[in-house]
Amino acid sequence: MLMQQQREEIAYYGRKMLHDGLTRNTGGYLSAYDREAKLIAVSPSGMPYDDIRPEDVVVVDLAGNVLEGTGRPSTEWLVPRTVFPVREDIDAIVHTHSTFATVMSALRWEVPAANFTLALAGGNVRCTEFYNYTSQALADAILEKMEGRTAVLMGNHGLVGAGKSVKQAYTVAEEIEFCCEVYLRAKSAGGTVVPLSGAQLAEMVQALGGYYHKKK
Repeated sequence: MLMQQQREEIAYYGRKMLHDGLTRNTGGYLSAYDREAKLIAVSPSGMPYDDIRPEDVVVVDLAGNVLEGTGRPSTEWLVPRTVFPVREDIDAIVHTHSTFATVMSALRWEVPAANFTLALAGGNVRCTEFYNYTSQALADAILEKMEGRTAVLMGNHGLVGAGKSVKQAYTVAEEIEFCCEVYLRAKSAGGTVVPLSGAQLAEMVQALGGYYHKKK
């Protein structure tokens, strides 16, 4: 089976994403890249996460030809196809519809360093404008706004987390959702959010990079 390990991870973390409340129904997607073979594994479009088996995960080449898997690749597969060849530090993407990140995206707010774990994204998490989720324009905007980062908010849509493995990408998405929650709850409390300074954030980027990313 092509990309067996990545497909097993996509099936596992898809179920986890659903049960952790980071998405609903069949929303979002998970994807991984075989950089040597130039193949992308991506969750199948419209299939409930609890039903997805590793063999259902779709494998496509960069031209979009389906090589293995069940059904069609995620309707947003243009995002991994655009990001993976350009960002050599990213071999996996997890896209969630998590509540607090989606609220931030509806406000078109970037995520500041209200909590130190934002450092997992490499810095403040930017937000794109709204684009049709099947469009190349969305993929291009994500690539642009994610420069120097491993996460981005999609305007009026949700969150993308990225890493060298599906596990890393999932961790980024999970932690940035937490950072969004902290920020919004602090704002709703009526206080002034005090973000980390640039120097403090840079220190945390270095520290957390080693802490969370020791293994793929």
